[in-house]
Amino acid sequence: RFTVKDTGIGMSPEQLANLFQRFAQADETTTRKYGGTGLGLALTRALSSMLGGRIEVESAEGQGTTFTVTVPTRYEKKVVDAETGRELAPEQKSEPGDAPKRKVPSVLVVDDDPSARELLTRNLEREGFAVATASSGAEALAMIQASRPLAVLLDVMMPGLDGWHVLRAIRENPETKDIPVIMQTVLDERNFAYALGASSYLKKPVHRNALAEALQALTINTAGHEVLIVDDDEAANQRLMAMLHRDGWNCRMALNGVEAMKALAEHVPDLVLIDLIMPEMDGYAFIREVRKNPELDALPLVVMTAEDVRSDKVRKLSSETAGIVQKGSMPLADLVADLRRFADQAKTN
Repeated sequence: RFTVKDTGIGMSPEQLANLFQRFAQADETTTRKYGGTGLGLALTRALSSMLGGRIEVESAEGQGTTFTVTVPTRYEKKVVDAETGRELAPEQKSEPGDAPKRKVPSVLVVDDDPSARELLTRNLEREGFAVATASSGAEALAMIQASRPLAVLLDVMMPGLDGWHVLRAIRENPETKDIPVIMQTVLDERNFAYALGASSYLKKPVHRNALAEALQALTINTAGHEVLIVDDDEAANQRLMAMLHRDGWNCRMALNGVEAMKALAEHVPDLVLIDLIMPEMDGYAFIREVRKNPELDALPLVVMTAEDVRSDKVRKLSSETAGIVQKGSMPLADLVADLRRFADQAKTN
């Protein structure tokens, strides 16, 4: 909860009634005297609502105003029923095992300290990674064996099976020996970590910038990755393909879903990037057709669209795709990095 209080001029009940309207201020003299567009509070209320919170105001003329913003400590995405379009209550939401989810790039955080796991998870999610966590060495090895992570962030000092034993087990297993492992510890044991096969080393407390740099340095060579770009904007396709070529990708282009289905019949790429609004066969129909084919069930489909990614129509695609990206929401270089993670994860699985 955040509270901001002043002892200024305050507001009347009539002014409070219109306070959160866009382009509206308490009265027309406010703009002349103080400036502003009348958008700030409207945006604050919208952002609070998106995060599952609210904004409240109390004010009295001549006494001042108090604004209070309340948001949950952890953001929980809304789940919408596919048939009714209504938001589901927490008890109605399906458990993770109720419906199959397509695999996405993940980093496994291994630490017996819950606070450390939460902090690392938050930092990794801000860098665009999906995150799995384990609280012990034994749990970590079981998770690594069951589902190969993109990388492992491994604490050293844990009860039972410590980080050094986990690292040795990862490296001795032919199926997991190539997974990048970043060791993290309060002790200065860099040389020992590298001698045992660590990919990188971070000293606790781990700062977000250092973590991001370590993960970027672990980028897997993308030589041989192939992407099929399905979008009717040929100029935009060419710009993206130029960036992907520099990153070592092989690229093909299809201007609609019909062309894309023909391209898949000729050769299956490592990943398909799809726009939703296209002539002849749009992205929605294309995704449905692809998922009808059992041989293409594991093919990562990534949606990149100008449509509102928060809309029910777009969000319903989440169970059929590896990711959904808002067009123009990130630099091309960041998009290429995300595509690389999706393709790398698909190959390891």
